[in-house]
Amino acid sequence: AGEDILEQWAVVGDTFPVGCAPEEACVFGRESFNENPDVDHPVYGSKHGMYQPGCGISNLTMSWGHDEYMYWVLKENGC
Repeated sequence: AGEDILEQWAVVGDTFPVGCAPEEACVFGRESFNENPDVDHPVYGSKHGMYQPGCGISNLTMSWGHDEYMYWVLKENGC
């Protein structure tokens, strides 16, 4: 990537909640989400997004990193 900013699809390996603004703690930083249209969305781009504050982690919709993706591919294929 060099000096280029990675696009969101390239934020591999990092799992994060979707439907709300990304945190600065994201491995590749908030700037990797700049091309995601949700960043400018009035709801999805806000701190709490589509969630109620304090809703609990089990109520979040999470992205899948490459590790989670491979786990499910292998599990669902009997490996």
